[in-house]
Amino acid sequence: MEALLFEIGPFVLYPAIFLIALYAGTNTTSKELRKKVTKELQLVSEEMKLSFQPATNGKEILLTGLREGIPVEARIALTGGTPGTLVVKPGGLNPDLRIMDTLERRNLGPLEGLEDHKVGEPYFDSLLVVQGPPPDIYAALSEDARSAVIEAIANDGFRLEHGRIELELTAREGKWIRRNFAILLQVGKQFVMAESRAARYFKNYGSESTPLIALRNAKFLLQEEPGSSEAKELTRILLKDARKSFVHGEVNGLVTSPSVRPATGHRESLGLYDAPPSKSGTEVTTRCLGFATYPEWLEVLSLLMPRAPEPTLLVTQFFLRDTLHVDGCTLHPPALTQLASAIGGSATARARQILWTIIRIGHGDITSAIMSLGRIGQLEDVEPLMEHPSGLFDIQLKSAIDTAITAIQERAEGGGAGTLALVDEKSGDGALSLDLSEGGLSSPTSDETRD
Repeated sequence: MEALLFEIGPFVLYPAIFLIALYAGTNTTSKELRKKVTKELQLVSEEMKLSFQPATNGKEILLTGLREGIPVEARIALTGGTPGTLVVKPGGLNPDLRIMDTLERRNLGPLEGLEDHKVGEPYFDSLLVVQGPPPDIYAALSEDARSAVIEAIANDGFRLEHGRIELELTAREGKWIRRNFAILLQVGKQFVMAESRAARYFKNYGSESTPLIALRNAKFLLQEEPGSSEAKELTRILLKDARKSFVHGEVNGLVTSPSVRPATGHRESLGLYDAPPSKSGTEVTTRCLGFATYPEWLEVLSLLMPRAPEPTLLVTQFFLRDTLHVDGCTLHPPALTQLASAIGGSATARARQILWTIIRIGHGDITSAIMSLGRIGQLEDVEPLMEHPSGLFDIQLKSAIDTAITAIQERAEGGGAGTLALVDEKSGDGALSLDLSEGGLSSPTSDETRD
């Protein structure tokens, strides 16, 4: 046995010696690498005026400080598979706002209580997933902010969550860290929410070249900050833009260039939006392409209605004239319902005309339009309501029609001297006939006397 061990001993010992030598060499290389990385990080910290803090475990370096007024942090592993993470913390971001690339989102799977949002710019939406309250999404994601994020994800792993913006490093070299810090700071500056949210919406509307996103900023300004000076000014601008588009027809029912936007950077091409197919399977008219903004315009007009009723009614009338009759376009009935409800606060002939337009076209649920007509309608509206065919087949609509008619009649009866009520169909009460002998009006029943 001893002879046998002696014979095979070298073959057993040589691998062990080799492994010991390899470990010693690797350990030496690892120490040299840590020294190199540490030295580079010291140079980075001096150049960027950041605090340099070696970790107590000796495995990572922490750089912290302020860059252009924004708190920044770099946590760099001296060895190991993951080089580290760069972080900026712009102030004012809603911690519930979250942005990640689409690949990471797919890997995470379903997230309970979190909804993925499409911002409205196709290229951005193809690369990134956004989560959080929509008013905060549009306040934060200006056009410049979206461009900065797209540039950031082209380099290293990007994520925005909990009020922090992060990049995962793929290398420890000083030049790579400097480059990524510069990119991350550009993103961070776009997300600093130093101004009021109203000011942010107003600014976004003025600088945004994607009409859909511009209108969503307008909607949230009017909806979330109705008493602000920005909302008052935007009301004037929106009505001006709407008159250009819908009344004067300068851009065929589309608003692609609101008056507060700069002349440069506009995306005049309507190819950003998907056109619904026509019956022949080809694209519908160019005007129909702009219906990507249709629901947003309906919502904006609804919010403008109580602020400036008559000018809003005018542009609404032209808007619906140009859009409700276009074949092949999806018109978004919920937004039309919201608009019909808002119109019910303006008791004018134009408001009644618009409500009848919505009722007769019949896109989606017209109950809201009928109820609004009940609030502002006159006696002449009663007979057309009675004859409306929807009441024959839909119990809910029949109930809405009956309620609207009752409201109109009660309002007419309480209108003071000289007003007339309609005939009660069952009892005949309220009926009048012409008294030829006297030249006046009398009751059709002969047994009733006058007081």
